[in-house]
Amino acid sequence: MDTVNEAVGSGWATTWQLIIGDFEEAKSLWTGISEVITDFIGKVSDSSNEVLQSWKDLGGRKVILEGLLNIFKSLASILKPVGEVR
Repeated sequence: MDTVNEAVGSGWATTWQLIIGDFEEAKSLWTGISEVITDFIGKVSDSSNEVLQSWKDLGGRKVILEGLLNIFKSLASILKPVGEVR
């Protein structure tokens, strides 16, 4: 059974080396992929942060926070009498 496992493992190792490459080839491949992904993520982050900054500058953050505060105040006004009944 160990021989079969070793043969399967060795076969898959060779398969992956042919696809991905040896250490230097794989390093080059993944460095290139990493650079593309990192560039993409950076551009998406920059764009979304620009939109959010505009939203904040126009008062959107303040409105959202005030709305959340009102929700919690409303919940408290409902739950307080319920707690006093017990």
